[in-house]
Amino acid sequence: MRLALITHRATMTNFSLAAAAPPGIDCFAIAPGDALRVLEPGDVALARLDVRETLDGIEDGRCHLDRLESRGITVLNRSPALRLAHDKLGTAAALTAASLPHPRTVPFFTLAASPPLPFPFVLKPRFGSWGRDVLLCDDELTYSRALAT
Repeated sequence: MRLALITHRATMTNFSLAAAAPPGIDCFAIAPGDALRVLEPGDVALARLDVRETLDGIEDGRCHLDRLESRGITVLNRSPALRLAHDKLGTAAALTAASLPHPRTVPFFTLAASPPLPFPFVLKPRFGSWGRDVLLCDDELTYSRALAT
């Protein structure tokens, strides 16, 4: 059996995942576009698409996952799951729909003079990752400093 890690980067995590494959499983990293040419029915794909460096969405490749799936390749973490996992508002909506507890989440698109939540709260990019641009607002002062950034 072949297990393809669908990714844009050769990271230590991807190398470690490939190396941890059990005997008899050929595990390798491959770019989304190349996966369309290489994978066949019976193969398995594990999507390792991340948030863009610009923190404004998910890396390209979700449409490739959909196409792989339509060709009979098993995709373990499908495109909708990636979207919900990377989009904080989507995650909050999915957790609410499933009646699962989670921190209160509200969209914040404009610089509002009044805080959107009671203190303390965290401001973070909708598609953030790696802890970048995460700001803790403990009070009015830290909130106004966060707005200034």
